[in-house]
Amino acid sequence: VAVVTSIYAAALREGREPTPQEVAQLEAAFSRQGFTQGYYRDQKGPAMFGTRPEGTRDPAELFDRVRQEYSRGE
Repeated sequence: VAVVTSIYAAALREGREPTPQEVAQLEAAFSRQGFTQGYYRDQKGPAMFGTRPEGTRDPAELFDRVRQEYSRGE
């Protein structure tokens, strides 16, 4: 969530749309495969969450940077 709010807050403050680099960061943070019907059909549990394709890594550097910015109150 911090990735989205930081990118869109900056874009709104600066009166612009997200840059191509920011869009790529949004896609990296939220790219998932496998939409589920979990909430819709009240079937809550681990199987309801989307997953990343096998071999795809979490964007650790992006998450670390955003975590540090959040800790500083940015």
